[in-house]
Amino acid sequence: MLIIGGGDMGMFGGNTKTNNMDSKISDFINIDEKLKLLNIDLTGDFCILPENIKEVTSSNDFIFSESTTSLKKYLRQNGVDIKVIENQNSTFRQRKSVDFYAPLFFIGYTVFSENSALVSIGLNVLSNYISDFFKGSFGEKKVKIEIIVETTPKKTYKSITYEGNVDGIKELSNVIKSLKNE
Repeated sequence: MLIIGGGDMGMFGGNTKTNNMDSKISDFINIDEKLKLLNIDLTGDFCILPENIKEVTSSNDFIFSESTTSLKKYLRQNGVDIKVIENQNSTFRQRKSVDFYAPLFFIGYTVFSENSALVSIGLNVLSNYISDFFKGSFGEKKVKIEIIVETTPKKTYKSITYEGNVDGIKELSNVIKSLKNE
């Protein structure tokens, strides 16, 4: 399962640093157990999760990045099958910033272990969407993303947080692939 999203943006540190990006890899809560506690069935390996998934105690309290709806539509229009774990009471957080806050993405074990091409395609489509988002704007353009990767089925999850420019998003596929060697 892949989670890319808004999450706790204060976590950006720098386990991986290149000219275009600053990312950090850390352990994440067990998504499978958390969703069971919330009585939610995870039916896909590429999903958008609420950015407050760690803290939430009820699905009625889900908070998503304001970009969730339009990004989901854009990804689907460009051939990326993505699901959103939400309900009718979901809240969408609007930030007063020129930065782009992506929703929390989840990459399931099947996609992670057997279909890395889908990860690359999804990240390329995401990069195109964000480039369009920034068209016509001036100044520094920062992107903030968190992606959750299921590295062991229903057991181990890693968080990749990213802060940088749009070009660095494409490099995240290599960071995700590197998790196979851990």
